[in-house]
Amino acid sequence: MLNIINVDVEKAIQEAIYETFKDLDGLIKIRTCKIYNSYVYQHLRDKHIVCKLIDTVGDLGMNYQHFFVVVPKDMESNYVVDLTYRQFGEDKIFLSMYEEGYQLLNDFMYEMYLKRIDGNFSKKR
Repeated sequence: MLNIINVDVEKAIQEAIYETFKDLDGLIKIRTCKIYNSYVYQHLRDKHIVCKLIDTVGDLGMNYQHFFVVVPKDMESNYVVDLTYRQFGEDKIFLSMYEEGYQLLNDFMYEMYLKRIDGNFSKKR
């Protein structure tokens, strides 16, 4: 999908992910969400992509701190970029997030994603 400045947003996300992995080669992804997702956020901003780095504690009031990037697509959906999603385990619903590091989510799926993050934390307590 092209945004207002005629940039393919999904391609920009894929390129930002590639650049981030290249920048952080060798760094483990467990509990490094702020580092990985801050890098991808900055790469997207450098490409003039509208995006927001979300802090689950500061922005959403959750008890478990996790960072991810939201890139708006349209009124019903957003891309969620989370390069460290693998730490929450593989699942069939967020397979693209698990394998590619991002996924297009509608509001219902976004709520499921947040519950997955928060629920995963609650199970470990």
